[in-house]
Amino acid sequence: MAIEINSVLGQRENTHGDFSSNSTLTMELLQICKKQIEFGLLPKPIQFAIFMILHKTSRAICGDHKYSDHWVDIQGYANLAMKASQTGGFDID
Repeated sequence: MAIEINSVLGQRENTHGDFSSNSTLTMELLQICKKQIEFGLLPKPIQFAIFMILHKTSRAICGDHKYSDHWVDIQGYANLAMKASQTGGFDID
């Protein structure tokens, strides 16, 4: 099991970048957003979508920007946020 997880982690580091760098950048970007009063007023699903977009952006910066899953995931979270905004589908709380 330890060998399998080490293999997965090694692969992820190639595509997502160093965990420490990625997590630090993600949290720094989130802190910038949280400084805006309006961010806290957004529905939780929108806040979460923004967090995930920041996280995926961080992976593209710290890891392999050519890895298409980063960009597909960003599109997916943006699409979910747009649909929730348009339909008022915020019943996740």
